[in-house]
Amino acid sequence: MGLYKERGVGSFDPERTAIMAKQFRDEEYLSPAEASAKLHISYKTLQRWAEVGTISVWIGNGTKKKVTRKVKIDFFQTPTGYRYYKRASIEKLASEIAV
Repeated sequence: MGLYKERGVGSFDPERTAIMAKQFRDEEYLSPAEASAKLHISYKTLQRWAEVGTISVWIGNGTKKKVTRKVKIDFFQTPTGYRYYKRASIEKLASEIAV
């Protein structure tokens, strides 16, 4: 058993996330992997939500109704193009879309 098997690759560990959070401009930011794990979505979905500013979901019991709403996901982009997402923004969105 290697380190990956013991930790569980791809699993979300809150203690590890607290250590890895970055500080920029007196704000706390999460990496794309940490932010998407917190929202239980893929990184590409998070990136699309941040760029477009809307969430589109299908809801309903047999009626198949598409609901779209605006969201604001704050992020900081480095000069090389890497994004860090503001922890407060991600936590707010996670509480709003929690099932």
